Amino acid sequence: MPESVKTQHFILDATFYTGPSMNPTLKASDVLEIIPYGDSKIKCGDVIVFISPNDKHKVTHRIISISKKGIETKGDHNKHIDPYLLTRSDVIGRVKSVKRNNRIIRIYGGITGRLQSKIIQLINYADRIISFLIHPVYLLIIKSGIIRKLLKTDSKLRIINIEKPNSTELKLMFGKKSIGYYNQTQNKWVIRRPYRIFVDEKSLPNLKSNEV
Repeated sequence: MPESVKTQHFILDATFYTGPSMNPTLKASDVLEIIPYGDSKIKCGDVIVFISPNDKHKVTHRIISISKKGIETKGDHNKHIDPYLLTRSDVIGRVKSVKRNNRIIRIYGGITGRLQSKIIQLINYADRIISFLIHPVYLLIIKSGIIRKLLKTDSKLRIINIEKPNSTELKLMFGKKSIGYYNQTQNKWVIRRPYRIFVDEKSLPNLKSNEV
């Protein structure tokens, strides 16, 4: 890793969001404000935190339908509905807001949340079409490293190491902007477009080899 890419360490005790399934509504390292439902009505369109019936892990997805059979959920960024039905007892609570880079962002549910989800689906569909068309050129630019070399972007990169109660998370920053995170399941960095053209991914640390 280039010496200019610095790693900062933080130890935090909070409920964090991880993964890409709720992008762009939620982003990796968002701190979630979770409100228990109690006796309140669970609404279609709410973003909820629940215990997955499959593996008993915590998941944060949006409710897309509620019926007598159960509650159906889906990540805003995912193509497919979650392969299980939830009961009320599976639901920990509703995500009311998130803290992101010292900003508090409201997370909408109900009818507004459903509309937001539909708009995100249309944007994602358009993004996939555009990505398919420009992907070969994009990969060529990344492989050549020409943009990174011309702009000398290594000096603007830094890594935040967040120590959670049961895990460690690596977050990649470009200046003050979060541009990626380390996916521990796949053991690789996930960097948002177009920022991959600014990063030499082979030089980044990883948790598997303890190069942090």
